[in-house]
Amino acid sequence: MLAPVFAGQPEIVAVRSVGVELHGLLWYPPGNQHAPAILFNHGLGCLPQPECDDREPKIRQLGELFSRHGYAFLAVFRRGEGLSAGAGRSAGEQLEMERSRHGSRDADRLQVHLLESEQLDDARAGLTCLRGLPRVDADRIAVVGHSFGGSLSLVLAERVWNLRALVGFSAGPQKLTRFPVPQNWNLDLRLRDLLTGVAQRLRVPTLLVYASNDYTVQPGKTLCDATRRGVGSCELAILPANGTTLEEGHDLVYSGSDSWG
Repeated sequence: MLAPVFAGQPEIVAVRSVGVELHGLLWYPPGNQHAPAILFNHGLGCLPQPECDDREPKIRQLGELFSRHGYAFLAVFRRGEGLSAGAGRSAGEQLEMERSRHGSRDADRLQVHLLESEQLDDARAGLTCLRGLPRVDADRIAVVGHSFGGSLSLVLAERVWNLRALVGFSAGPQKLTRFPVPQNWNLDLRLRDLLTGVAQRLRVPTLLVYASNDYTVQPGKTLCDATRRGVGSCELAILPANGTTLEEGHDLVYSGSDSWG
């Protein structure tokens, strides 16, 4: 515990990942019950971190929403991002640097590597933290992810045991901060192949959620089809437009809780 806890406020917790100490926000529902829990995996942040980052207040709203519904809720800021800005280099920074120096193909290759290495390590560390909390029911934990964090949540859910559910918001496409065009699901074959293979092996009940004005909803269709061809179950929810822009559609998880909450 790194900060005092006030009524209605989250705890700031330290989470030890491989080689770094991360920080996250943890909410408990009212009362002292053995609560089901949510691990939230955020998307790529803006640059530079943490100066331009506006996700913390949005994540605080999510934490309050889930805790009101009876869930413990942990949002871990992965290395180099938000509350963990001093702990290593963020995925977004690494990807943009690789794209600038070597081009899109090398950046795509690096993205897949990160999803299977240090970013997965950070998500696993958050899950381990949740399972070790005395007020959390370790047998009732679900993972929720957004954008890059939605892709990461798919990889996590395929590689760990005993998750109860997976919810991915806008999983697959993400916009890299300094480039106006989002990564293209049809061109980024390494990411598509990774996630499609993961989806075919998923055993966790899965819900994929998109606004109709997201950059693309094709990843949801592809991934749910893959899951159904495999051993798992998947529901795809394409909700009405959130806001008026592609970016607002992509950020449904933060601004569209009236439609999905």
